[in-house]
Amino acid sequence: MGSSSDAKSLNRLREIVVAESGIQLGNEKDQLVLTRIGRLLRRLGHETLEAYLAHVETDRTGAARSDLVDAVTTNVTSFFREPHHFQHLAKLAASEWQAERHPEPIRIWSSACSSGQEPYSILMALERQLGEAELRRYLVLATDLSKRMLVRCQRAVYPEREIQPIPPIDRQRWLSPIPGSNSYRVSPALQQRVRFRHLNLLGSWPMKRSFDAIFCRNVLIYFDRPTQERVVKRFHERLAPGGYLYIGHSESLSGFANDFEFIAPTIYRRKSA
Repeated sequence: MGSSSDAKSLNRLREIVVAESGIQLGNEKDQLVLTRIGRLLRRLGHETLEAYLAHVETDRTGAARSDLVDAVTTNVTSFFREPHHFQHLAKLAASEWQAERHPEPIRIWSSACSSGQEPYSILMALERQLGEAELRRYLVLATDLSKRMLVRCQRAVYPEREIQPIPPIDRQRWLSPIPGSNSYRVSPALQQRVRFRHLNLLGSWPMKRSFDAIFCRNVLIYFDRPTQERVVKRFHERLAPGGYLYIGHSESLSGFANDFEFIAPTIYRRKSA
């Protein structure tokens, strides 16, 4: 990229991505963005970034904007990433939630589930702590901005290299090898405890009931401060009193005007009153 028109096109692209998703793309990511967008240009037959962006801006269906955001966003995740969150959740379930005996299912929201490892890890950790019968009291909503990632979530198929962080006891119980491949499929019994939905954290949230825990890990770092504050405020509103918020290892609510209680690094609790 060297011309002023290229620079202007990249600025337009950043503006579209921010408006659509809140994700901030710094100049240091220009080459990565151009590489990823180049694949879209070739597939759609556009010769220049400017021509492609004209297509995005005139597409009334919104599909082109969604495809653009999907192309430039990074989906990095793994099973049991940041394991202290799952340890905390399992102990919480076995003590606090078990003692309260909720009359309704306990609801957990994986708000940026990527390719599905997070919600499946949540359920594996809970079942290992509580047993399969008790797991029926839990429902996990898993949402993501990327429709491409949600397709992978629903397939629930992962290559052998990706399942290594899963404890052996969970691998044996919840994963089945796919004959003729180096991949494994998550058990249907576990899949049925998750509801996968497409959702933009900057858009409307159609869920009507509150959640007992929300996972939003390594997402806030891509937003500017005002957007972070708006999203955290909305999480607070959607958490039941005493509900927990889990965020990423490089994120913090320090300095936010909010009613969260600090429990441990990256773990917060909505104050009960």
